Amino acid sequence: MLAAHAAALGLRRALTRPSSGCLGHRFASAMVVQDSLSGQKVPLVDPARADSLSPLVWYSCGPTVYDAAHLGHARTYVSLDVLRRAAVVFHGTPVRFLMGVTDVDDKIISRAGTGSPVALAREQEASFFQSMATLGVAPPDALLRVTEHIDDIVGCISELEAAGTAYRVGEDDGAGEETGVYFSVGGFEASGGSYGRLRPAAAGSDAWDRERSPWKRDARDFALWKAAKPGELSWASPWGAGRPGWHIECSAMTLAAAGHRLDLHAGGSDLCFPHHVNEMAQSEAILAARRAAGSAGSAPGDAPAPEWVRAWFHPGPLTVDGQKMSKSLKNFTSVDAFVGGCAPGAGTRVSAAVAGRPAGDVFRLFCLRHPYRSAVSLTDDAVVAAAAELGRWTRFLDQAMLASAEAWGRAGSSSLRPVEDADVLAGAAAELRAAVAAALGDDLDTPRAMAHVARCVDTGLRSLHGGGAAGAAWALSLAAVVRAVAGTLADLGFASARPAAAWQGPLSPRPGVASDEVDPSSIGSALPDLVVGFRRAVRDAAMSQGGSAAVLRVCDAMRDDLGPRTAPSVDLRDGVDVTERAREFADQLAAAGQHDTEPGPPQAGGDEAHRAKQIPAQSLVHPSELFLGDEKYGRCDHTGIPLELADGTELSRSQRNKLKSLRKKHFTKWARGRSEPEVAEAAAFVRN
Repeated sequence: MLAAHAAALGLRRALTRPSSGCLGHRFASAMVVQDSLSGQKVPLVDPARADSLSPLVWYSCGPTVYDAAHLGHARTYVSLDVLRRAAVVFHGTPVRFLMGVTDVDDKIISRAGTGSPVALAREQEASFFQSMATLGVAPPDALLRVTEHIDDIVGCISELEAAGTAYRVGEDDGAGEETGVYFSVGGFEASGGSYGRLRPAAAGSDAWDRERSPWKRDARDFALWKAAKPGELSWASPWGAGRPGWHIECSAMTLAAAGHRLDLHAGGSDLCFPHHVNEMAQSEAILAARRAAGSAGSAPGDAPAPEWVRAWFHPGPLTVDGQKMSKSLKNFTSVDAFVGGCAPGAGTRVSAAVAGRPAGDVFRLFCLRHPYRSAVSLTDDAVVAAAAELGRWTRFLDQAMLASAEAWGRAGSSSLRPVEDADVLAGAAAELRAAVAAALGDDLDTPRAMAHVARCVDTGLRSLHGGGAAGAAWALSLAAVVRAVAGTLADLGFASARPAAAWQGPLSPRPGVASDEVDPSSIGSALPDLVVGFRRAVRDAAMSQGGSAAVLRVCDAMRDDLGPRTAPSVDLRDGVDVTERAREFADQLAAAGQHDTEPGPPQAGGDEAHRAKQIPAQSLVHPSELFLGDEKYGRCDHTGIPLELADGTELSRSQRNKLKSLRKKHFTKWARGRSEPEVAEAAAFVRN
């Protein structure tokens, strides 16, 4: 099943080959992540290690498959997916990624009712991986199901019992339905173990209510094997028919599949206690017993006992109104509901903002805009802001591909001498990959990585709207920015960036335009170079300098007079999907059968192109890009508000507030007659 998912979605291939060319930064620096146990940053990818080229072995606790996955679960798996991509694609180290799935559990048995718990588990397991696929989360290299490791689990419990760290509890002990085998925390500590190191405050003995479990030797003890209730799914064991306790399953499965060492153990922060605390105690007790018996020899490079895990990785929770998202609180949004357009709150704003974009990409960017260890509140504003930023990036990629192709079509290879603007673009493209890799390598600093992407996009947008020379060197440098931005996003798991990442530059058709279709980036005989250059130069001047709207209307009138055969090549308005327009244009030509006959001008009140003639020039600029073409300003924030002047002088808060007010007025004009998704996306920038 997992292999089928990987083949269909190409996700596993994306984790072995970067989208933006060669790795380039393999082992350039150590990759560190904060270990939840020590609270310190520890190396995951360390150039100094002798076995740096060997695969890292990672394990993640997976779902208990009784119901649909929600966004709280998804945040953990998206964070882990990005960490995996950072190691494999950005730092050049292979990872063998294992995931456990709890497919037998009280909740599964209860939910199945009179049906088959196994059938329910398989159905929900398939649903879980499909939900993860919609979010761009690559499947594990190996899936470890509890029901397929019963023998391993029974073997581990037997080892613990023999070592004095497990004991049986029967009906005579007053356990009632809770009979079975329990882990002895006291026995573990007596043998030299230290219980609760992951969460000392929560694991202290004074935090437990012993009155609830009088049959336990210690209030902290927990079940390893549960005796079967009548008619319940069970397996034979030395202690009678039953099934595993929750915590022992991960210990047994990882020891069986990965041996005596893990480079990384992951799970949501809610699993840290009691699940990972108990798992650590079990595994350390088992390994200590094996070492004492001589069956767990120390291989070169092995972490010394009891540190069998190099780093514990715990992404923070997703919250709603200050409370952790969970099914028990009934405050969750399922992954499928979110992808289908259901908002965290009322739904209308989010649905409008996400419309036309992969919802999985929007959620991924929402996650990456926050530190992975922090608690993050899922709000309409946060989701709309992520959708708006993603829209700005994809709009830039579309516009830049078109502009690069047009510039190359005009200039050809006759003016490859670098110019200042081309050098700036080339520098931004060259620096992006290394900057993002460094950020990801520093405890998965995704907010910093996304800031690098945003700055590179800003550099490209300034050049697009700057009105400077657009020769062949500029076209190639702009194409390099497209490939750097799109390739970086694609390697981080953004599906919407993959077509642009595959683009080979201005000499090739843009994504989505087949070789036998009309490619609007190919000027050819459809339009004389002189006319294209004239229209583009006048239009850029009008938009960047705030020239007369009459100039823009003259340019658009010329476009309409030339007819739709050339319109897609020269139309660069915001919000227009140029690839889709190219397809529509080719279809219209084929249907009309008029390859040489120019159709008449559009009628009043007709298409969007005619409507654009009624909009003043400056109002065509997207609110997030209003100041990017102004040479007076330098660096901008992620919403497009300048932070400093061109000479580096920092703008005061009052100055920035004035610019925000100007943008709000511009937004009001810009929004007239535009679609709801466009307005919702732009509104996110105006509000921030």
